[in-house]
Amino acid sequence: MRIKNQFHPLLYAMVMMIYFASTLMLVTCLNDSLAIIGIYIFVPGLFLILPNIFQKRTFTLIILVNGLLLDLYHNLPLGFNPLIFLFVLTFLRTQIDFNKATSLRNNMLFTIGINIFVSLILYVLFYFYMEMNWVWNFSKFLFDLSISTLFLLMFVPVHRIILGNILQKLQINEAHLEVTT
Repeated sequence: MRIKNQFHPLLYAMVMMIYFASTLMLVTCLNDSLAIIGIYIFVPGLFLILPNIFQKRTFTLIILVNGLLLDLYHNLPLGFNPLIFLFVLTFLRTQIDFNKATSLRNNMLFTIGINIFVSLILYVLFYFYMEMNWVWNFSKFLFDLSISTLFLLMFVPVHRIILGNILQKLQINEAHLEVTT
């Protein structure tokens, strides 16, 4: 088996992981700046946006690394975000037909839905299971979630354009990723 392209799919994965790591650093800087006024932006849904043109293994590798980066940054239990991301992707791939022509509005709703889902799981986990109710109260949680959602509404279109430009520069399309025997 050989790939019909001069680049290996793992190179694509590395480029995407570098982009997502730099996005996480940008969000980190924003969180550091907003910490003065008590706002925390939590956007795991942003790291799940990927075009559906990658091979399944490459796609899974990118999702795993993105989840581990988020776990590291947010001091979450190791494997929490990758497990949630893989669960959500497995569930949604059986329910929704992902393709390149999916509209930005659907991608934005998908991203916001993932963000709310992961945030709720974290809130329930830390509030009830870890008994950290002195750290997280519900009004602070809702405020941060609404600010994170507003951030996603502003940043997802820009994020999609940047991803499109990266893929265009690498000249990635479905024909380049076909495997031949």
